[in-house]
Amino acid sequence: MSYDWSRTQLIVFAWLRTLLVPLLLLCATPRADPLIPGEGYPMLFSLLLGVTNGLVGSVPMIQAPSRVSEEHRELTGNQSIISASFRKLRNKFCPTFRVRFKAIRVCVAA
Repeated sequence: MSYDWSRTQLIVFAWLRTLLVPLLLLCATPRADPLIPGEGYPMLFSLLLGVTNGLVGSVPMIQAPSRVSEEHRELTGNQSIISASFRKLRNKFCPTFRVRFKAIRVCVAA
């Protein structure tokens, strides 16, 4: 797979991912008779969301150092790693709990 994506391709791909969230909601609402019935569709939408999350998160980090001048490449790579580390740290202290098909983000105040 080629990782040489344009800025427009990255933005469009990231926005298209947002369509998966309403599709997942339609698989669970209304509770008695969902608009998208079955167990396969929610698993497929969740799988697609997970795979595309990895792509949308890693492709910009791979491309960032090659898009700047030679003297700023190391700094750009370091900033990408620090940004990813802060995201992981935030997710550790702000776990998501599922309560009756609703995702609730609970953040621990420091």
